[in-house]
Amino acid sequence: MYNPIMNVREVNDEMVVLDIEGKLEVLSIPSLFNINEANLTAEMASHSARFARVATLCAMAERYQSFCKQLMEIEYSEADYKIREEHKESGTKFTEPSIKGEVTTDDLYIEKVKSYDDASFTTSLLKRLLDAMKVKADMLISIGAQLRSEMNMTGMNIREYESDTKLNEMKEDLKTYHKNKVQQV
Repeated sequence: MYNPIMNVREVNDEMVVLDIEGKLEVLSIPSLFNINEANLTAEMASHSARFARVATLCAMAERYQSFCKQLMEIEYSEADYKIREEHKESGTKFTEPSIKGEVTTDDLYIEKVKSYDDASFTTSLLKRLLDAMKVKADMLISIGAQLRSEMNMTGMNIREYESDTKLNEMKEDLKTYHKNKVQQV
């Protein structure tokens, strides 16, 4: 089973840098959340693409987090078994809390716990970005509705404007056609 290694390399107000198997992917916070009100159609389209990318990264992070959790649990079991066997061979008495204490200080187990914590942070961060992007999508819809409402109130209906423009173009084409026809005679 393929599980890409994915961790957050850097986070600040401007960007989130992900390390996906040695390849860096930069998520620019301003480009994710700025709204270009002058061209809402393009903004909605580009937002959809950015949302899809972050959602994909989030799914990858969740998968990697699950993989890290499995490795952590396996390492816990292996360390637990090894420590119990060592105590049995040496003949020393042990209690469950003492075994647990030794397991949680095992170097390999600590490494797996750290990997799981890093994966959990990455997943959590990407989920929060997705939540914020959903809010932005709602804002884009609201802004679009507000602009349509304003156009309807002021008589600036887009369809009417487009049809008026086409009508004027047709009139100009007819005038040109008639001028050319008159000149040919």
